[in-house]
Amino acid sequence: MDYDNEFIQANLSLNPSFSLTKEVQDFNVLDENKQTKTIKLVLNPFVNPYQVFSKEGETLLTRYNQISNSENSFSMIFDANKTPNLSFLVSHIITNLYPINRKYVETVAGGIDKYGSDPKTFLTSGPFLMNPSDVVLGPQGQIVLTKNNEYFDAQNTISNKIKIYFSSDRNINTTFFEDGYISQTYIPATKINKYW
Repeated sequence: MDYDNEFIQANLSLNPSFSLTKEVQDFNVLDENKQTKTIKLVLNPFVNPYQVFSKEGETLLTRYNQISNSENSFSMIFDANKTPNLSFLVSHIITNLYPINRKYVETVAGGIDKYGSDPKTFLTSGPFLMNPSDVVLGPQGQIVLTKNNEYFDAQNTISNKIKIYFSSDRNINTTFFEDGYISQTYIPATKINKYW
């Protein structure tokens, strides 16, 4: 997981006995001083099981370009007997897909079972930063996002600070809306006439 396909391919000329199937192997690379050093290359256990890789000269090839063929692509594999229909598949792709850095989750965040339970290990990117002390988890919690001035498109990020409230109580949400704290909510039936 530490070395991508491009890195391996760029150093294939230094490794005539490179194997695509060996669990662990020595692999020669050039360091920043153009000196040869040997690293341990471990077979990625998470590679797509349906993809077939081959080596032709100093080039790595994939047999199927329709499925994941590098560290920047992925395939969703469903159980053939339990996937209800095509709309189920599409809804999972469009609405519930949140890719994250697996290496980070497994080495820093303590594994997928613990990931997301502690604000100190949240993984973020983009135009806003999140300070763990600005996160209160729970049904009436909140997250404060602050503008990331190092973001490549920071000059087009309008908001300097955004506060996200977690609330499932519609009466509290209505009060937040009426006081101008939130911009959208569901209104309880008892208060709908007030907005007509």
